[in-house]
Amino acid sequence: MLDFKRLFESVPDLYMVLAPTPGFEIVAVSDAYLNATLTRRSEVVDRSLFDVFPDNPDDTGADGVHNLRLSLEQVLRDRAPNTMAVQKYDIRAADGTFEVRYWSPVNYPVFDTEGNISCIIHRAEDVTDFVKLKRSQEFLATQAENMESEIYLRAQEVQKANQQLAETLATLRARNEEMVRKNVELELASKAKSEFLANMSHELRTPLNSIIGFSDVLKAGLGGTLSQKQSDYLGHISNSGQHLLALINDILDLSKVEAGKMELSLSESDLGALLGSSLAILKERAMLRGVKLALDVAGDINKIHLDERKFKQIVYNLLSNAIKFSEPETQVGISARRVPRSEVGRIDTRHAHRTLPIAAGDFAEFIEIRITDQGMGISQEGLDRLFQPFTQIDTGLARQFEGTGLGLVMVMRLVELHGGGVGVSSEEGAGSCFTVWLPLRAAHLPVPEAAAPAPAVAASPGASVALIIEDDDKAAEIVALQLAEVGLQTERVSNAEEGLALARQKQYALVALDILLPGMDGWEFLARLKDYPETATLPVIIISIVADHNRGVSLGASAILQKPVSAQALHAALSNLGVGKNRAANVLVVDDDPQSVEIIAGHLKVAGCSTLRAYGGKEGVAAAMAQQPELIILDLTMPGMSGFEVVEALKSDERTARIPILIVTGKQVSRAERETLNGRVMEIVEKSDFNHGRFISEVRRVLGTP
Repeated sequence: MLDFKRLFESVPDLYMVLAPTPGFEIVAVSDAYLNATLTRRSEVVDRSLFDVFPDNPDDTGADGVHNLRLSLEQVLRDRAPNTMAVQKYDIRAADGTFEVRYWSPVNYPVFDTEGNISCIIHRAEDVTDFVKLKRSQEFLATQAENMESEIYLRAQEVQKANQQLAETLATLRARNEEMVRKNVELELASKAKSEFLANMSHELRTPLNSIIGFSDVLKAGLGGTLSQKQSDYLGHISNSGQHLLALINDILDLSKVEAGKMELSLSESDLGALLGSSLAILKERAMLRGVKLALDVAGDINKIHLDERKFKQIVYNLLSNAIKFSEPETQVGISARRVPRSEVGRIDTRHAHRTLPIAAGDFAEFIEIRITDQGMGISQEGLDRLFQPFTQIDTGLARQFEGTGLGLVMVMRLVELHGGGVGVSSEEGAGSCFTVWLPLRAAHLPVPEAAAPAPAVAASPGASVALIIEDDDKAAEIVALQLAEVGLQTERVSNAEEGLALARQKQYALVALDILLPGMDGWEFLARLKDYPETATLPVIIISIVADHNRGVSLGASAILQKPVSAQALHAALSNLGVGKNRAANVLVVDDDPQSVEIIAGHLKVAGCSTLRAYGGKEGVAAAMAQQPELIILDLTMPGMSGFEVVEALKSDERTARIPILIVTGKQVSRAERETLNGRVMEIVEKSDFNHGRFISEVRRVLGTP
């Protein structure tokens, strides 16, 4: 392989490579140039051109520096070569004196692949002898021919050098193209990694679903009476399964964050309620260790905007660590207050401490969450090792306490995702204080005045007709079908003006209102509806994409749960759908895993439901059409006919289109898959918030029906 650096340095002509900076620093220089200027490479490289070659102080008329600077600046300005006239530019000798020299310089710009000037090539020819000969007429005639020949030969050498430089540039261009190909390969590898993790997640969750699910079924006594020892053993099995599940979730979440594929889903939240629920989840664990929990939320914090799930994970991880490392009969406290940006990053520096830098931003206020414990504390050396994946403070702690070293890493990444910061201070033997600062987004994401649900209003006596105001025919048809399910007849108009006129003329049980309408929009309709006594108390249900655009969870199903699902979560979902102990319902469970079917059947039995079983997608569709169950519980990942195809088949047939579907799956449903499930509804209704279960619940609430 050619040594291009050495090739350049060996060019027989006088070359320098200059940086396109105000000082025009010397980047490279040929040996011929060094010899001609009586310098050494170590003395000139990385120094300003004019520091190395100043004007002769003894020559008051010297203008070499001035002229050369003007030429170089013109190259940068015009982006074109500049040939200078012959210049008198004396060279400093080793003894400090200056030798008279004359030069013929040319300056060339060199462009990178993006068209920017990357450097300037300065070529000079020492014409001192030529000038002296020209001035000496007696030698001019005899030397002219020799000079022309020399110039020709040097031109040939320069041409050859230029050709070699062109080949060098072509090589560099090829290397750049290779780097682009490598980047594409890295992106493909990252995609393959993500797909592998998703597949592994499903493969690991399937046996975990059986382990945790059957443990819960047996603990609930559905398989018969258990002895205390058997119950304890099942508790250990369930706890171990939950621990493994948490580890899998942490690894998957961390991989998503590191790959930049995790996004925030901001919504308005009650900070006090979120912190209180986190304490409630860990209350039993704290009691087992003899640790008291305390919560203090400042009164000036109202609703805030954050990602609830990720915020809960931040608090849960920090609280879990605080409880785990606390001594019995001590207290773990969590406090929250709002602070100005100037106080972000302030922690107790009297003891060991560490603060991670916070990203720049324009948020003026932050929420400060402090979690303190009275445990063993952490040394400064230990703090320096925190927030690294799979790293614990030392091997002794790793043996004494369970953990993977991912909890604090996830805290750091999720806080950074919110645009916040993390800090910790600790005193060995006294305890630690972890502090999280999250941007207060309340001022940046204003909440509409009508964001809170309106109180229930009784329907007009005897009214059994609902007015639908919707400009989309298919959307209106869907709403009419849903209202018919609860015994309501419907009338429909396509604009708010006509709807307002009808509402004043007739008595309706309620109005189903779209917001995005031609002419008068839904917000103006609501305001004008309250202006008339005959319509002021008319119940209105908003069904619109702008009603709640922070949630896009409508999948054509009534609810979504993720395996492994607890009995409590399943019962809560059934209750929201109006299916529970007070109503014996036929429920069809569709899952290719017989163990999963039996686990859910056990939970349904406790809820007072009878279970129909189908062990595949096609079998499930056939059973739904034949048995007409009141609820379908469906897995998404099945061989043959997938859950997505089952949803499409059921919603496309009028015999099963109105049967509510509850998805219980071990698969992590991506945003794209949510859109796939919701595609048919969105195509008809074009509202990402339309959800069958929530809609029917609201209709029943307004009408006062059970």
